[in-house]
Amino acid sequence: MRGALNRGGLALAQTAVTAFAATGDTALVANPSEDFDYDYVLDCQPTANKSGLALALSNCKIQLRSLETLGLMHEFHAHNSTINEVWTSPSSPFQLATCSSDECVKLWDTRTALPAMVLPVGREVWSLSIGCGETLLATGTDELALFYDVRTGNKLGQYGESHVDAITKVRFHPTQPAFVVTASEDGVVCFFDCRIPDEDDALESIINVESAVTTVGFFGPQKENIFCLTGTETLDLWNLWTAERLHHYDTIRDDCNKNGLATDYLIDCVYDDQSNELFLLAGNHDGDMNAVTIGTDAASAGKLQHAAALKGGHKACVRCIYYDPENTTLYTGGEDTRLCKWSVPGAAETTDGYSSSSSSRRATGTDPQASGRRAKPPVRTR
Repeated sequence: MRGALNRGGLALAQTAVTAFAATGDTALVANPSEDFDYDYVLDCQPTANKSGLALALSNCKIQLRSLETLGLMHEFHAHNSTINEVWTSPSSPFQLATCSSDECVKLWDTRTALPAMVLPVGREVWSLSIGCGETLLATGTDELALFYDVRTGNKLGQYGESHVDAITKVRFHPTQPAFVVTASEDGVVCFFDCRIPDEDDALESIINVESAVTTVGFFGPQKENIFCLTGTETLDLWNLWTAERLHHYDTIRDDCNKNGLATDYLIDCVYDDQSNELFLLAGNHDGDMNAVTIGTDAASAGKLQHAAALKGGHKACVRCIYYDPENTTLYTGGEDTRLCKWSVPGAAETTDGYSSSSSSRRATGTDPQASGRRAKPPVRTR
């Protein structure tokens, strides 16, 4: 995101409405009340070659939209209950996978809008990831991480001793595709070498975040570190290989509010490979967002710096984000059924030539401090 901020910041460029009210009224509610039931945008992932953006909606549908225009390219009904995550293939723009509370994982060929494979997991599936050359599927269920062969649909095994509560996230490592992270509501994050069948032997490291983990992601030059967002709106930074806690931001929401950044919740983080910076996106219930740089090294640990304000796009909470570093463009999906595109004012994108004359608002906050703590052994309590 540093490239976008250095070129003038991010401003709202386009907005798409992903679903309309059943009454046929196509006008968005200006000030949504608790009685108005929007279809949420729950997840968004880019397809291969940046050809589109796959969206998971709360109406159990999948949409594919153009990254350039946000126009609808495909839409199909995917599940009979909430779609918890969507995964897109890095090699094929037509392949994606979805997991749902209907206890199924489905692999899709978007050209037909029909599932190429249906895996009846038999448990609510909260998260999924595919690694090992796109041959191995990992799913997060109640207390189990289940593994399947993508080519045959056969179940290969499971890890079930490391967590005592629902597994909220599974993620294969981006540069070490045989290693997988599992994160849970029990506050524990595990790092496995999934080439090893025995769970104890496969466990490379274990991390105790001390609060239910909702989101994880990798950062650092070799993606050797992981960030963890929690249900209590805290942020943890850890080294995956050594299980060393780099920093614990336990008052980050309060720190943002004290410095004039209205913050109700933490959305996600974006790692900038070029500048080696980690950005946190935080939001409020009115749909406003702020980007904050997070100190990750010894010199900057505990420091927060306001980088950008993102306002005027959403009317309710933002659920998901995707940042395209090549085009310095941010995409956000929210509980107001909107998909918003934020780009550098007046700057043409490298792939589609889109330009925006919108203006952006930026601010700089002070640097609230927090204290770091070293890793502790996991607490196995419910």
